[in-house]
Amino acid sequence: MKTLNTLGNVFLGVWLILTGLIGAFNFSFRGMNLVMTFISLAVAVFLVLPHSDNRPIINMGMLLLVMVLLTRGLLALLNTTFPGVDVVLSVIATAAGVLMLFALVEARNFHTLGLFLLGVWLIMANLLPWFNLVYPYDHVVNSAVAFFAGVLLLIGL
Repeated sequence: MKTLNTLGNVFLGVWLILTGLIGAFNFSFRGMNLVMTFISLAVAVFLVLPHSDNRPIINMGMLLLVMVLLTRGLLALLNTTFPGVDVVLSVIATAAGVLMLFALVEARNFHTLGLFLLGVWLIMANLLPWFNLVYPYDHVVNSAVAFFAGVLLLIGL
């Protein structure tokens, strides 16, 4: 599995860092929802754009993540929703996390800690709530995993 392209990496890293800050510290600013919407749309766009060898740098897990971010971004931008959207997007996001971890293991790519943490965070953030699995400081742990995944993606680890 190849590493992400530069702009996709940057936007995904920023999105994860802000997600971590929002979750851990109730971080907020005026227009935050709009900023997060545009960042999620930028992640979706830049992850599927062709890289220098004219092929998009993406695997099935990243494709599912792009679908989730694009759907959430467009629904927020259009200020609309539909019944069951959260369930569907949580299932897709969990599948994205699992497929990312499988892709990293299959490629024996153990040097991409940011992508590994991204996969773990997608599973934790989307699967655990469905089974009411809670533990002390779970929101802080989930936020920290998102934050550090974003930092590691930004610095290329």
